[in-house]
Amino acid sequence: MSHFHKEGFAALLSAAKGSRSLNAYAHDAGVSSSYLSRLTRSLVDAPPEAGTIRKFADAAWHNVSYEDLMKAAGHWKSDQTYIESSDVTPQGQWSETRATYLSPPVAIPILSRIQADRSLPEQDAIQGQTYISLDGTSSKACFIFIAQEHLLSSSRILPGDRVLVDPRQPIDSGDIALLHYQSADAVLRRVHFVDNQLVLTTDTPLTPPILTAAKHVRLLGKAITAMIRLT
Repeated sequence: MSHFHKEGFAALLSAAKGSRSLNAYAHDAGVSSSYLSRLTRSLVDAPPEAGTIRKFADAAWHNVSYEDLMKAAGHWKSDQTYIESSDVTPQGQWSETRATYLSPPVAIPILSRIQADRSLPEQDAIQGQTYISLDGTSSKACFIFIAQEHLLSSSRILPGDRVLVDPRQPIDSGDIALLHYQSADAVLRRVHFVDNQLVLTTDTPLTPPILTAAKHVRLLGKAITAMIRLT
């Protein structure tokens, strides 16, 4: 079993609770309010059982998923995948199919590195361009970001994959976004909004969720779809 990330689990529970009182969330989930209170304050050393986590997830707000909570609890194996459908969902599952061609192809810049002090996209950071057809919801400000990490494999984003990012689409809780946080370079993370804070998560249980003030995160755009690298 992986490590129980008490602080990360508490952050996800805060996101799942939303604007409800702690008692209201406990009632909706069918769990003890005193137990939930201790979990949200990181006072419990052992993780909840999977059945209890399912209750938290079923009553969760802000698209906090069963998978998110199971990973933070340390119940999720590093090589386990969780795919409920082939559609793009707030939990980050990517479609196996490609975009429907509704418009003529347009030139989209390709970037593999975006430094914290750079605007999007700066000419000297562009590695090249590709031509793709955008659907009716994507803006012409889209760009391709080449994934660098192996932290979103359950969402079918692997190093070298091209991820279509739209800086003009609204980012909802549970979406995957390209962002800057305590790093010189941009990274892809799943985000959950909690008042004026953000919870940043990945697909690996070895990386605990991070709770941080929203002002410390620069959101660069919403990840729309991933184009798997063919080898």
